[in-house]
Amino acid sequence: MRKLTLVLIGVAFVLATAGMTYAGMVNTEQSATSAKQIRLSGEFDVPMVSRDKGANSILDGVTKPNHQDSDNLWSPSIILNIGIDVGDKISSLIQLQNRRLGNAVGTAANQDFFGGGNVDLGVEQAFIKMEKFMIQDLTFIYGMQNLKTTLRDGEGAFFLDTNNASSNMFAGLLTNKNGAVWCRSKASSEFAGFRFDYGSLKNSNYQATLFFGKVSETATGVDVLHNDTMLQGVLAWFKPNINELLLNGSITQFVNPKADMDMMTIGLGGTYNGAVPNLGLYGEFYTQTGAWSKTVDQAASAYRLGGRYDVEHELKPYVDFSMWMLSGGGTGTKNKNFLSMENVKSTMILEDDTFGLDLDSNYTAMKLEGGIATKVDLDKDGVSEDLKVKLLFGNFTMAKAAVSGVSKKLGTEIDLVGTLQYNPSTSFSLGYATLSGATFFTDAVTYNAKESSMGMIIFGANMKF
Repeated sequence: MRKLTLVLIGVAFVLATAGMTYAGMVNTEQSATSAKQIRLSGEFDVPMVSRDKGANSILDGVTKPNHQDSDNLWSPSIILNIGIDVGDKISSLIQLQNRRLGNAVGTAANQDFFGGGNVDLGVEQAFIKMEKFMIQDLTFIYGMQNLKTTLRDGEGAFFLDTNNASSNMFAGLLTNKNGAVWCRSKASSEFAGFRFDYGSLKNSNYQATLFFGKVSETATGVDVLHNDTMLQGVLAWFKPNINELLLNGSITQFVNPKADMDMMTIGLGGTYNGAVPNLGLYGEFYTQTGAWSKTVDQAASAYRLGGRYDVEHELKPYVDFSMWMLSGGGTGTKNKNFLSMENVKSTMILEDDTFGLDLDSNYTAMKLEGGIATKVDLDKDGVSEDLKVKLLFGNFTMAKAAVSGVSKKLGTEIDLVGTLQYNPSTSFSLGYATLSGATFFTDAVTYNAKESSMGMIIFGANMKF
């Protein structure tokens, strides 16, 4: 499924049999075996990444980072969506996407121009959707699909994003170094199964989702038993009769009989924009119980709380402050590292799951972000382009030190990112990040780091169609 040739042959066959036009929309003959409409959309993202030897030494896990090289790599992301409507409220989606970097991290990702050579497209989503399934407000979705929960649009998921989370979320517990928990693999996972959606926040004040299926993972080595994990649960959203209040709750369960794992996570969250004009509050909390394995109990928790204030000014300035906590540590019979299928990448070095360290658990953080938005006319054609600039400060500390005498300080990260929306479909971004005071890495014998700082630069171009 990962071979580009087979995928292209399949796409060509679908489009040819449908009689595709250059407009990207197809009207076929009205027969029982023909699609009534085919829609094509997608995204092309090309970042150029420059990392210093400090970041690469941690990603590679070598003991002499002073011998490490800085590197530059390109890692394109290609997404192609094929939406097919066959009538009677039945449709389907086929999403093709390449794997960024594959399993490569650090300097191993710089094997060639494309950062590991992993440019083959594969099936990321493939599902059938039936609206008004048996009753008016019920939607049934079956197949490979993404389960994602976020409090606010445009941000990464704090707990659940099955298609964009790193696949070795469970293996990280057994391969973490000196208590720092991150996923060293960059390959993502997929969820395949059944999903039922009842209600709609667009048309009513509630929505509930019931799902159950399998999470396909690629964990290897000592954690090979966790390759066959089932995921099931309920997600609910509710708008009470209170101005600008939105609540959500979730109960999810990871089950793997082969590994004697049965782990449940209960979550509550919400957003509220009515307390003070221009102030939005948000927060979510999760508690995790059950069995990680036959001999290890799971007892973990996590939360984040924050608020954003928008200033009424032509530059649209804003300030966002948040506090984060993901528990960590434990004993031989109890694991306290919070486990999730997160997709948090608010900081470029510590949290980004593609080019950064992908910090997943066992940390606390305080983040302060501010930004402005303005317009510039770069090509002097009388049409101004949107320009956004944001500055983020993040202070990170391990929640629980696993080794006595090792610093818990993961460092203070400063990110400066500018994004130019050249037209509605195309944008360019330039980001610079620096991490300082990360004395955990200099204290931990495993890394033998001589400096507690690292840096990264990312230049990206993104086109959506």
